[in-house]
Amino acid sequence: MRASWLHGVCNENPLAPLIRRLGLILYMTSDDNYVLYDHDLESYTLFAMDGRKIPQQIMIEVGKAFKKSLMETETVRDKHINYMSVSQAISIVLDRHPELRQEGIAHKVLQ
Repeated sequence: MRASWLHGVCNENPLAPLIRRLGLILYMTSDDNYVLYDHDLESYTLFAMDGRKIPQQIMIEVGKAFKKSLMETETVRDKHINYMSVSQAISIVLDRHPELRQEGIAHKVLQ
């Protein structure tokens, strides 16, 4: 059995220099309720803390919605002369494109 999780990868962690020397790739997770096990963005698997696997189709759909949201957000911000936060732009995009809104487990994955 091998280690699959390392908490606190920083210079104070004695394992961090070893990991760097070995050239291992480190990935951060976005939320305490989900764990990223594999790093390939085409084939990674996400699990909820209760052990349920997040279906790959949900991951694909969330990824597509996220990419489209980012593109639309850039368009909205480019059209405004004054400064606009990303949060404001996302709100405008979601008002214009309600189909990009995620609910349930898809919303949690997107977070």
